[in-house]
Amino acid sequence: RHIYKIDVPLPDNPLRALNCYVITSGERPVVVDLGFDRPECSTAIFAGLEELGIAPGTFDIFITHAHPDHTGSINRVWQPGMRVYAGFESFAYLRCYYHSHNRGFHLWLNDSFELLPEGQTMPWLSAEEERKVLANEYDYTDMGDIVMPMSAAPVTRLDDGDELALGSRIFRVIKTLGHDPHHLCLLDPADGVLISGDQVLQKITPNIVSFALGENLLKDYLASLDYLDTFPVRQVLCGHRANYTDLHARTAELRTHHAARTTEMLAALGEGYSSLKDIARHVTWKNPIPCWDDWPDKQKYFSLGETIVHLTFLEDKGLVTHEIEGERIAFRLA
Repeated sequence: RHIYKIDVPLPDNPLRALNCYVITSGERPVVVDLGFDRPECSTAIFAGLEELGIAPGTFDIFITHAHPDHTGSINRVWQPGMRVYAGFESFAYLRCYYHSHNRGFHLWLNDSFELLPEGQTMPWLSAEEERKVLANEYDYTDMGDIVMPMSAAPVTRLDDGDELALGSRIFRVIKTLGHDPHHLCLLDPADGVLISGDQVLQKITPNIVSFALGENLLKDYLASLDYLDTFPVRQVLCGHRANYTDLHARTAELRTHHAARTTEMLAALGEGYSSLKDIARHVTWKNPIPCWDDWPDKQKYFSLGETIVHLTFLEDKGLVTHEIEGERIAFRLA
């Protein structure tokens, strides 16, 4: 009822497509999520909108979270006068946040490390790093589609508990952590429809990535699953692949998946592997390239980031510890 789906292709990406939703119940339609910064993505969005009789510039945008397969086409789709709703404050902020991840990834990839600074909840940048990011002085070409977009589009920041009134529908904003610190879901409590972004995909496990040891994103993610389970959800509209109806069954499957992953990490440590890359090499990944060392950096990015997240989770539970040995970190069973 008043929600339509546009299939937006994601070229050269294993996700294959983004589910872009169009909410038409208000005076101005709202388009949810945008795809990569690729002409194939914006072309599909505008074709779908034309079929619905919606002209460019006459709608607003809601972004479920900051990842580039959901934000990348902002400069291709947005026009002055359109509102952009999201859980982050600006696209400049996003580029800075992305750079902190990119910095940490390259440290770990080169056998160094990054720890979450005392008192901080997420890694951040020095003033000089921020200046260089905003002046486009860093080269991100090695990371391809992972790069966050820069845009002058102003953002209306929403938070947990806010309401988005679109005509006869009043959506409740639900903030969910773990997959992205800016992730928002939209729930229409009147009919139980949840637009879930990537937080609870069917069959696909959302990646949870950090490159600062100590940032406990898996703990946050599991708590967000518990939080979602408190809402009356009848239908889940996902960011990718098929939609589904049984939210509680899916959150249970996701908890089981992460329990199995932490067990694999403990097993690798029990076999004597102590470096981050060795632990990552000896847990299970879905990748057609059998040798981890032969993977492109973009794929190593996700595997190393997920391994750090699970090790941080296990350290928080007292099951794993680490020692700094010169320029490296060694992980061991506690």
